[in-house]
Amino acid sequence: MGRAGCCCRGAERLASPSLVRRFRPLLLLIIALCCGAHIGQCQVATPQCRIQKCTTDFVSLTSHLTPAVDGFHTEFCKALRAYSACTQRTAKSCRGNLVFHSAVLGISDLMSQRNCSRDGPTSSTHPEVRHEPCNYHSRTQHAHTHSHVHAHTHSHAHSHSHSRPGYLFCGLFGDPHLRTFKDSFQTLPQQPIRSPSYSSPMRVVQTRGSTRPVTDNLPAAFDDGTVSSGDPIHTSAGADGASGKVRALWISERSPGRHVELHAGYIGVTVIVRQLGRYLTLAVRIPEELAQAYDATQDLQLCLNGCPSGERIDQAGHLPLPLSPPALGLQLQQLRRPTYSSQTQASPYEQLYDGQSLVTTVMMATALWPRCFLFTAMLWGVLDTTPSDGDLQLTSRCPLLKSLTIQTSKPTQSPQQATGEQSSLGTGNLSFPWSRLRLPRYIIPLHYRLLLHPNLTSLSFTGSVQIEIDVQNNTNWIVLHSKGLDITKATILNQDLGLLSDQVLPVLHNPSHEQIGIFSPWVLSSGQKYFLYIEFGAKLAEGFSGFYKSTYRTSTGETRTLASTHFEPTSARMAFPCFDEPSFKANFSIRVRRSPEYIALSNMPVVKTVEVNDGILEDRFDTSVKMSTYLVAFVICDFKSVTATTSSGVQVSIYAAPEKWQQTHYALEVAVKMLDFYEEYFNIRYPLPKQDLIAIPDFQSGAMENWGLTTYRETSLLFDPLTSSISDKLWVTLVIGHELAHQWFGNLVTMEWWNDIWLNEGFARYMEYISVQATYPDLKVEEYLLDMCFAAVGYDSFNSSRPISSPAENPTQIKQMFDTVSYDKGACILHMLRHFLTEDVFQSGLVRYLHKYSYRNAHNQDLWDSLANTCSEEDFTSGKYCYSSSQASKNAYLFAGEHLNLTAMMHTWTLQKGIPLVTVSRKGPLLLLRQDRFLRTVMPSDPLWSASQQGFLWHIPLTYKTDASSTVHRHLMTTHTDSIHIGEEVSWVKINDDMTGYYVVHYEDGGWDEMTKLLSENHTALSYKDRTHLIHNAFQLVTAGHLPVNKALDLIGYLRLETHNVPLLQGLAYLSGFYQMIAFRNESDLKSNLGTYILRYFRSVIDQQTWSDMGSVSERRLEAHQSFKDWLQSNGTLNLPTDVATTVYSVGAQDDHGWASLLHTYNISLSAAQQSQILFALTCSKDTNKLLRLLQWGLEGKVIRSQDLSYLIRMVARNSEGHHLAWKFVKKNWDTLVQKFQLGSSTIRNIIIGTTSHFSNPEELTDVKLFFESIKEEASQLRATQIALENIQKNVRWFQRNLETLRNWLNKRMK
Repeated sequence: MGRAGCCCRGAERLASPSLVRRFRPLLLLIIALCCGAHIGQCQVATPQCRIQKCTTDFVSLTSHLTPAVDGFHTEFCKALRAYSACTQRTAKSCRGNLVFHSAVLGISDLMSQRNCSRDGPTSSTHPEVRHEPCNYHSRTQHAHTHSHVHAHTHSHAHSHSHSRPGYLFCGLFGDPHLRTFKDSFQTLPQQPIRSPSYSSPMRVVQTRGSTRPVTDNLPAAFDDGTVSSGDPIHTSAGADGASGKVRALWISERSPGRHVELHAGYIGVTVIVRQLGRYLTLAVRIPEELAQAYDATQDLQLCLNGCPSGERIDQAGHLPLPLSPPALGLQLQQLRRPTYSSQTQASPYEQLYDGQSLVTTVMMATALWPRCFLFTAMLWGVLDTTPSDGDLQLTSRCPLLKSLTIQTSKPTQSPQQATGEQSSLGTGNLSFPWSRLRLPRYIIPLHYRLLLHPNLTSLSFTGSVQIEIDVQNNTNWIVLHSKGLDITKATILNQDLGLLSDQVLPVLHNPSHEQIGIFSPWVLSSGQKYFLYIEFGAKLAEGFSGFYKSTYRTSTGETRTLASTHFEPTSARMAFPCFDEPSFKANFSIRVRRSPEYIALSNMPVVKTVEVNDGILEDRFDTSVKMSTYLVAFVICDFKSVTATTSSGVQVSIYAAPEKWQQTHYALEVAVKMLDFYEEYFNIRYPLPKQDLIAIPDFQSGAMENWGLTTYRETSLLFDPLTSSISDKLWVTLVIGHELAHQWFGNLVTMEWWNDIWLNEGFARYMEYISVQATYPDLKVEEYLLDMCFAAVGYDSFNSSRPISSPAENPTQIKQMFDTVSYDKGACILHMLRHFLTEDVFQSGLVRYLHKYSYRNAHNQDLWDSLANTCSEEDFTSGKYCYSSSQASKNAYLFAGEHLNLTAMMHTWTLQKGIPLVTVSRKGPLLLLRQDRFLRTVMPSDPLWSASQQGFLWHIPLTYKTDASSTVHRHLMTTHTDSIHIGEEVSWVKINDDMTGYYVVHYEDGGWDEMTKLLSENHTALSYKDRTHLIHNAFQLVTAGHLPVNKALDLIGYLRLETHNVPLLQGLAYLSGFYQMIAFRNESDLKSNLGTYILRYFRSVIDQQTWSDMGSVSERRLEAHQSFKDWLQSNGTLNLPTDVATTVYSVGAQDDHGWASLLHTYNISLSAAQQSQILFALTCSKDTNKLLRLLQWGLEGKVIRSQDLSYLIRMVARNSEGHHLAWKFVKKNWDTLVQKFQLGSSTIRNIIIGTTSHFSNPEELTDVKLFFESIKEEASQLRATQIALENIQKNVRWFQRNLETLRNWLNKRMK
């Protein structure tokens, strides 16, 4: 269709000078509406000319008005109401015409903005017209990303306010599809520089600090430097071979914002985007004849990058892009991504768009494509701004430009004509549309229909998935996760399940981000739902993540295979393409095909089983509740089960290998009790009809909380009364309590992102303690809680620790979040908070949190609001359910007479790393307090001490007791120094009652001497928890350089009088640790003296230990030579007392016959608990050849399962003959270990820390540093390497500072 010239009657009048000054942007739109729609004289019957007539009348009524004229507001509203009525009449005959409807909505919006009611203005004031032409903050805050149009006239740029020319235009585009924002005209560019036309070949040249086009007749103003290299910009001709004038856009660091126009002679368009370093270049071709169609050129200001919200654009500054109707004038401000020091730090652009890459909007005049929104054609695309060299691409999203080809630097085909015909689809001219690790937010999965068919003979699987998606932004791309899958087919269906395209869609892979991009030639429209269908296949994984194979051996020696899943945190993508992030919750309908000899299990119960072909059965599971992908699970096996039902009717089943079926009964009892307890405690029914627990023979971690199908290592689920110890029983109970707690904390309410994984794991860890204490009080789980918090203190007192809530983006970073901080520290601060708020308040807050965020995702703040009984204003229910935020500040919890801001308090525990040290001293009746950061690797005398303390302050809920009263006193410490009045009569003070608080206490100025005296004279004046806490703190302070080692040794001198096992074992653990470290250093005399001291002073305690199975964990020790001989003579049929069996085996493993006999028993035993006991004993051998053989077997995974290799390496490293052997093994097999267990996993972390934890001399430290340097790329990603180095440095300094003191102290005691 030819365009001869502007043909609308009244155009000259519309362009009159008196109006151009104020309303030119609107007039240009009207010209485009009329002139772009047809050729020839306007016909009154057409909608275009009706709109022109409305506009002409409006201009007549307002041409004499300015905002400064009296009565402006009244007259303006009168004209506006007439214009609104006129356009609405026209719009009725223009159904489906977005522009006309936008005009109607825009006028209505403007009338609202100007208070123009039907009956007249509600206010006669008008100054705000000049200053606030468009305020869309309230209207755009929930809007999705759309294109936005900004009006501008260059002739007016200098002499008039920028707000005045745009306010009417702003109102006209009130529709969210074409909305503008306030203040958008304050950043308009200066008059762009126009370069002359040229037809010579164009190159894009990289120079220092700039990228510029070089041509023979380039204006001197563009000369930014000497050309150093160059690549051609490809500007392929159209199908008709037309050629045209080519001009270039360029970007320069030194002169951002300059541009020249781009012309081409083809009815289609080619946009070439090239990234050179941090800079972008574009080349565009458009019809040359358009330049001849009009005489005038007028730029309209457009908003680049999609403009998701006016407020954000105003804050960040938009990137302008002028538009010329006859051609395409481009202007681009500096667009480069800054360099950031942290991998996890997002650029301002990424923060601006909620994690999405930049979205570029290019709008072209009606003359180019009149059928696309009548006056514009839009090319939308994702613009990758990652600072690396490479070609980029824009993708068409205009509904009538489905086939538009956007070529990169080396075009493989000519661009398609913009006719709506479908192009041949392939990946040759496509590049991956997404640059970030996290997925875009504009595609939301709603429902997965997943079919899987594993083949346990070929060890492979095939499958298909149909994902119902909700599109929240117009797009051609669907980006989701996939890792290691062979995608054989991808299609997109509409809501009626009709194919959008008959062709298989191209699938692009980004392996480094584990993502795939699927390109649709048809635009997926915002607000619509579609179905993405993908077929795929893969091998069953060899490791422990994704959909992997496992095997077990029967008593007859037969090896059987099963297939199981483990998806947390980022491995669901290894089993099926999915949106593998916790916030993308969806429903799942799963089907699994299998051979008849197997069963299939999944999250939900089977509703139907059908035979499909050749005897293959298909189990169809019920649709799941809404959940995250990492909770999906399926297992194909030949296991047997036991089943029971909870009081609320939930069916509970325990699955295990057929010959281990008898070991499942205790777990069934525990699971039923735990589900009943949690339903009552949380006041929320378990939402699924069944809960399966299954023991997987090969399992890397302890267990996994998949909703409705929790998976376990065999040692974490199976209990054999004949071989399992009381410790094993406690462990099984704790793990089941942990995983079932996750059904609420983690599954029902899930953290928004992995940075807050502690909301899952910290709670589940703490609920172990609460649930076991309530259901199995005889197991005395409170003793376990102390050890858990001691472990957290040890980790958190390194400088390489991290905040509980920490950034984590890539899979390696995410895996490292599953550590002591998330689990143990998270549980300990919850324990502190529970005692602080009281049990009832804590429990009701948790119930409120779970109710409010059920089937949703939550943040830290949501928990604090729930615990503090606060809510948002819209949720406010007069205090019955929660307080409003304003009320909450008034009704803050009262603690020790002080008002508390719970959020501020808990942020000091979750958003900063480390643990506080509270130093206590007496001054008359006052108790003086000081808080510092507790570090075991930086001493107060070190130059780095002051720097390491900067910025750390905690809100510490102190508790204390004195000899003057049995009352537990409370005090909230929120400053670096503080004081408490306790009175002159008090002789001793114990801070941190029962260690309910997460902090270390140091008693200065003779305070430790007072504690030592108290324990030696009347240790029962303190609870066993307080006594244990004092022992722990004293030895931690020795390591940190705050207390001499002799003071700590004096403190535990009372232990020969101790009657409670927990403080006794705590003290003995430190002594045995010293003994082991000294043994590694070949200090034979010191080792002998320390061993003699332990036996002499604790002989009475040792002699009290019994051989029976009665009593708690800590009451069983023995000397076992004769017992092992008896066991051997019985051919292993003698049942040893279970809690001394490990000691018996360890003694027996010292000779060749005993070691071989134990290995044989290990291979044939059906008890995982017994195998674990024997494996430990085998590592106690002093024969390095045997130790090396064990390590090699663990690496091979046949004699010893690979799942036990980490434990095996650490146990060998504990052996004084094996600690260097284990380290050499790790160095030699590092690549294999990483491949087997994945970088960042807890297994790799345990191996690194476990094999180096006993090193204590500078030569060992140097060796470890050199190895980490040799694997620098991997080591730099691991926090464990920093912990290992700090731990060795701590050991080195401990010996330098304490060795002689220890030697002298022992010499005195041995006399």
